[in-house]
Amino acid sequence: MKKILTAILSGALFLSQAVYAQDNGIHIGVAPELGLDGVGVDLAIQPYLSFLQVRAGFSFVPYTYKSKTFTLNEVKLMNNYRANGDISLNVHPNFDNIHLLVDYYPFSSGNFHITAGGYFGLKGNDGLINISTAQPVPLEHQTGGSWAPAKNDYGKTGLEVKDSEGNQRYIITTDTEGYLRASLAMGKPLANTKLPSVYPYLGIGFGRPFAGSRVSFNFDLGVIYCGNYTVNVMGYSPSKFEAYDEAHWYSVERDDLANILESVSQDNKDSVMGIADKVYPWLNKLPIAPMMRFSLFIKII
Repeated sequence: MKKILTAILSGALFLSQAVYAQDNGIHIGVAPELGLDGVGVDLAIQPYLSFLQVRAGFSFVPYTYKSKTFTLNEVKLMNNYRANGDISLNVHPNFDNIHLLVDYYPFSSGNFHITAGGYFGLKGNDGLINISTAQPVPLEHQTGGSWAPAKNDYGKTGLEVKDSEGNQRYIITTDTEGYLRASLAMGKPLANTKLPSVYPYLGIGFGRPFAGSRVSFNFDLGVIYCGNYTVNVMGYSPSKFEAYDEAHWYSVERDDLANILESVSQDNKDSVMGIADKVYPWLNKLPIAPMMRFSLFIKII
């Protein structure tokens, strides 16, 4: 009996939605948008039913932050090399995406809507935040007891990352131009693939682009499911270091970070690890990321 009653009520709700949905047919609008995923454009379609709306669009982050200059002070590398000199970092938030969203309006005269859909990363498994050196690493090589610049030797050396027993896990190195790359990524550790990353979305919002005026405001707030977060760095396995064309992303664990800081910056190690000890436990426990967007819809038809 309860199942029959539930079915009747559900049917009545759908019919009531269909009754107020009979308006002037299909509506189409376009909207510039600004949000946590950057800036972009949405195309919205209302297909005959006024309680449903479909949005598709793309967005990107146009901003790169450049850090203050800091000094690499005789950082020892493999094969009689060292990094020695000033350098800065480029930090680029990276969530270039296309998205497909469906809005459901539960109330015939309200602006409140429930939204579900997905975000599809345009750059495959690239990270959420990408970090690279703004200049080539200042590399020097020791020959005959003296140190000399070695700008043409990128790929011949690197920084060893070892486990607690002293075994090599991987080797951090630059690309052929001398730039180091690291990343904070959503989901599984980064891989050498350009397949789109898919992030399901669920949220709520306020705004009804096709209810009245030609121009209207829309606000969305929700979460995307990403699984977890990983810190990654570009490097090589010890067995493939000589084959320079086989670089891969490696996940930087908490102990890896401590070993890296041991080699690079003794002065800042304790303060950085203090932050890391608070952040790392949450990387695998936080499966979602917030999403907030503001849109200005312009009704075309």
